[in-house]
Amino acid sequence: HLLAVVNLPPYNSTACQMARALEAAALRRPDMADELLQWAVRQHASCRLTRKQDMAPCVCPHHREGE
Repeated sequence: HLLAVVNLPPYNSTACQMARALEAAALRRPDMADELLQWAVRQHASCRLTRKQDMAPCVCPHHREGE
């Protein structure tokens, strides 16, 4: 019942935050893009998908790309 009174921001997992940073770096560094994007895929795959405290879904657009 305590979580009902707490205003939490939308959930974006740290794994997805890192993946997005890697994707952005790949645009800046085409010479390293393949490796950076491979790591981004790994990071997205390690996302927990829901916040453990309130089960809010991760808002990263990567998760909706397969729909």
